[in-house]
Amino acid sequence: MAAFYRGGEERVNVFEVDERYLFKHYFDNEEVFDRLKHYYNNQHYRFEVPPDEFTQLRSFLSDQGYGLVIIDTIEEFVVVVQKYTTHPDNIFKQSVIQRSVSNYNCFLLTDQAAVEQATRDQSVLGIPEPKTAAIATIVGFAEVIVGASVAAEASLMTKFYVTILVASQAIFFAAPAPMMMEMFDDIPIRFLDLVVLFVLRTIVLIPVAAGVTHAFILLGIIPI
Repeated sequence: MAAFYRGGEERVNVFEVDERYLFKHYFDNEEVFDRLKHYYNNQHYRFEVPPDEFTQLRSFLSDQGYGLVIIDTIEEFVVVVQKYTTHPDNIFKQSVIQRSVSNYNCFLLTDQAAVEQATRDQSVLGIPEPKTAAIATIVGFAEVIVGASVAAEASLMTKFYVTILVASQAIFFAAPAPMMMEMFDDIPIRFLDLVVLFVLRTIVLIPVAAGVTHAFILLGIIPI
């Protein structure tokens, strides 16, 4: 990584792609933006600088308190997401460039903070689309089919995980329900007790369902 910038400067990561220096940053200084607007791509919301103009522009930005850092290890700033699945919230805003490869979207992000945030949003317990899975888990309390339908547009891995989880929720919720009948007076249980049992069992089920999902993937039963 080439890091030619002075201490105290605001760092801006730059990526050399297709014979252009690309970067994305918000410059609130009007003088700076006036100097840069010639390089701004309105369709992709990024700056694109030809190599023969980069050194001069870098010097100008350094005088304005911005340090342009050319990134050599571009792969460390790439996040890959399967197509037609829920994408991390910040990934489009923080993406410098996007490319599609086979069944995946590849995003080159502005910095490591953006990469870490996208990675956290993308996977919990190794399950992609955690927000979708979380909503399905909550909705599954009302009806197993409704819970499963929430993940209808998710990846196969998330669908499998949600199906296991909501089906198990339905079984565990229904099993103690007959105890509310009078014939089970010796084991009294009320609806509130069922809700508490449901929550506790769901907490246990979440890592179990994730483990089963990963096991099926390792066995090759679920393709990824």
